[in-house]
Amino acid sequence: MLLVQRAHLRPEAAVDSRTTTVVAVWGASTDTRCPALTSTGTLIIIIVFGRGWVGGTGAKYAASVMSHPPKSRGAVGLPPMTSDQVVDAAVRLTVRHGIDGWTIRGLAQELGVAQAVVYHHVGGRRQLVRSVAQRVVAQVPLPEFDLPWRQWFEVLLADVRRVALRHPGIARHLVVLGPVAGAQRVIDAGLRVLREAGFADEAAMIYNYLANTALGLIAVEDERNADPDERVALAREVAEMASDPGNEGMSAMGDWLRSRALNIDHLRASDAQFYRFCVGRALDGAQARLAVVKRRSARRRSR
Repeated sequence: MLLVQRAHLRPEAAVDSRTTTVVAVWGASTDTRCPALTSTGTLIIIIVFGRGWVGGTGAKYAASVMSHPPKSRGAVGLPPMTSDQVVDAAVRLTVRHGIDGWTIRGLAQELGVAQAVVYHHVGGRRQLVRSVAQRVVAQVPLPEFDLPWRQWFEVLLADVRRVALRHPGIARHLVVLGPVAGAQRVIDAGLRVLREAGFADEAAMIYNYLANTALGLIAVEDERNADPDERVALAREVAEMASDPGNEGMSAMGDWLRSRALNIDHLRASDAQFYRFCVGRALDGAQARLAVVKRRSARRRSR
């Protein structure tokens, strides 16, 4: 609801013709601008639909308001707006612009409603972003439980990358602010797989280690892909540095760097390769830790 105190009310202030504007006027007997409406000193809610004029005094003011009676969505043949529709639209905008690339105002325009409708259904932007994150996480399929634990996570984390990259910014949100309610399905499944593999009381720590490794890599990839042209230009600069014999370390990476710098497709293919490599090394670490956990458990049982 847009609340405008009488101190902010201007004579002849235009009302937006695209939205339903709700104006709350705090009456006061000393206010001479709208005496017919404010002489009682009570709170008056005025709803103006379409184009009208706020201003003037007395009957002129009231007539202007009453000439544009409010209409509901149902009155114009539209179904009621729902929370799911609001979140769906926010997900669409996230696919197009990233989680940080849209506003509540832009979302309201996408839906064809006033901003107040969005706030009514989903609260503020922070709550809405978490709802979007829940929707995104729900798109991640769970691998079959008959897979070995390591292969299970290879499949899961590959799908996490695929889904998250379609919704730029979500990975950073998840790794910084932590899991959302919609992630419970994935978390429960992952902990089950790790416990059955023998990680015992370290299962939760190992899960967080693997998930944060994957999400951190995806978050960096999102940032790099925000401006493809700039990324290619920077990659070519680095490739030229590798061509200088004086840069011994960079020169050793020359062929790899030059192949990446050809175009954005090569860069993204390199990202995918690097992601698989890093996830693999994280799984190597988890596997090495599993051997330690199992030896420790065996010693406890032998006591």
